[in-house]
Parts: sequence; C-alpha cells; structure tokens
Amino acid sequence: LSGFEKNEQLIHELLGGNGPRTYLFLLQNNHEMRATGGFIGTYALLDVNDGVVRRFFVDGIFNPDGQLKENIIPPKPLQKVSAGWSLHDSNWFPDFPTSAEKAIFFYEKTGGPTVDGVVTLTPVIMQRLLSVIGPITLPQYGLTVDADNFIPVIQEQVEVKYDKEENKPKQILADLSELLIEKVFALQDRKTLGRIAESLVEGI
Repeated sequence: LSGFEKNEQLIHELLGGNGPRTYLFLLQNNHEMRATGGFIGTYALLDVNDGVVRRFFVDGIFNPDGQLKENIIPPKPLQKVSAGWSLHDSNWFPDFPTSAEKAIFFYEKTGGPTVDGVVTLTPVIMQRLLSVIGPITLPQYGLTVDADNFIPVIQEQVEVKYDKEENKPKQILADLSELLIEKVFALQDRKTLGRIAESLVEGI
C-alpha cells in the first residue's frame, strides 16, 4: 500500500488516467539470449484508457518485420549474420531505454502506431502469473495451461501443432493472454492481487 501511495500519480498515468495510452509489449525468449533478456519472437499491442484494457493484440514479430520497406544497416557485428536490421533485432543494446527507443523506431517504420512505452516479458513472468492465478483452460485447443507446462505446451503449439492453413502460429498466445488478463482484472481477493503485484515487481 505504501508503494502504491508513493507511486499513485505514476500508476494513474500509466493506466490511462490522463487519456488513452498504447504500449508495445515484446515477448522475449530467454532461452535465446539477447541484450535485454531474450530473442523477440512475438509482440503485443495494449490499449488502455482510464484503467480499462480496450485491446490486447498479439502477433508474430516477423509480420511487422515484413512490412519494413526501408533497408536499415545494422551495427557492424550484426552485419555478419544479416544485411538488414528490423524489429526482432532491435534489442541490440544492453541499455534498455536505448533498445526500447529502437523498437519504437522500427515499429513505426512498419506502419505501426506511435506508442507511449515498451514493456518486455519473458516466459518466466507468465509462469509467475499462472502460479498465482492458477490454470487456464483453452477449450478450442483441448488444453489446460499452468505454470508447470506453460513453456513446453506453448512451444509445441507455436512450432508444430498450429493450423497450417490458417497460418497463425502465435494465436494461442493471443488467446491465452486475453484470458489471463480477464482473470487478473476480475480478481477481488486482495491477497491474490498482492501476490500478483509482488510477481510483477520481482519481474521489473
């Protein structure tokens, strides 16, 4: 409570208390190390206004990358593996604000909207949230995802078991994220909300 009181104005601003806010989430795979914590394989766009989530859109990182019309020369070490530079390699800099600014730069270049901030997530954060709120059932996939099976189940779905005709391998992440957010915002138990806050603070 003291932490909330101390940062009340900041939290009010971040959650759209002074007008709509849009955030770019970069989902990083910490099993493929990069400077800010992992390879960016998926991104999400969050619209929030006055504390209400208006939209949470999840997509594969190579979809916006494919919209990049300009050839941007990467830093010299990256030139050994790629002639061009794009969003999935934007987290090149160990200084997080610099990598975040570069991600915003690339996202806008691909036709994306201007965002108010960048947040990175690794599977560890998702596991922590699932360990607090419990399993989430995805009937359309015939799956129940929990903290223990999250990584192998999602990896298998994204890489192998997705609908090849529909060709949306990241759809399960979008569906899971939507249900997870709904579950978090529907919570009334202060003790559970406190544990979620602790998990997020640990992640930060």
